[in-house]
Amino acid sequence: MSASVFSFSVLKSKTLAADKDGAALAVSFPFIKDGKPLEGAPLCCLSLKAAGSMRFRWNEPNEMRENFFKSLGIDYDSVVAPELIHSKTVFCVDNADELAVFRALNSEGDAVLSANPAYVPAVTVADCVPIYLYDSKNRIAGMVHSGWKGTGIVKEAVERMVNFYKSEPSEICAVIGPHIKDCCYTVDAERADYFREKFSADCVTEADGAFMLSLEKANLKLLADSGVRSESIAVAAECTSCTKELGSHRRETAGCPDDMPIEERSKLFTVMTAFIK
Repeated sequence: MSASVFSFSVLKSKTLAADKDGAALAVSFPFIKDGKPLEGAPLCCLSLKAAGSMRFRWNEPNEMRENFFKSLGIDYDSVVAPELIHSKTVFCVDNADELAVFRALNSEGDAVLSANPAYVPAVTVADCVPIYLYDSKNRIAGMVHSGWKGTGIVKEAVERMVNFYKSEPSEICAVIGPHIKDCCYTVDAERADYFREKFSADCVTEADGAFMLSLEKANLKLLADSGVRSESIAVAAECTSCTKELGSHRRETAGCPDDMPIEERSKLFTVMTAFIK
């Protein structure tokens, strides 16, 4: 499948926001259909490390995050983002009543779909995989956060688009954003075996006795199994762990004590926000 998938560079994409010296704070890139940029569609967007941490918790205000969206002319109340829990939970939010319930419940999950162009589906990432989805016929936009634990959620999201919004898989475009790649992502034998058995054998390679995991290949397999055409899939070339302009949990917390509490560790790396607008 990957032979006809479109590859692109996030860092060479259009600058969406820049600092006073012209350095990029966020970039945007298009959905691809039949190997070409999809006209008339919303854009895939990503904040960069220089923009600061876009960390999102319902009980933890983040003024930097709010100001970031406002600087782009985006009403922060239109941003629809769940608190991430590395799950396969997908939300559909299409109107003010649904949005009010979504927020009142402090919704936790890892994907948001919407048929409302006024809403901005968003997730946060820092090595995990951001996957942008768009039904070019029915104009359904979706953001997916796929960490290793939640790998499989993109299939759930596509199924929800098909069953809830009556999307046709052949009309769905997908962009796999920057994430930790198999050049840097070493895993233990148990996790390697899990991915080989659950997804595909080529998800894992061995080098110098280490197991290298490709989340990209796992998600490409899931998209193919869901009926999304390879000609409508784009994949970012950058590895977050290798690329200093991007936030990375693994790179930025290297050297931290193994016994450091997760909550404390989570504040040491730069969380990026991936969204569609």
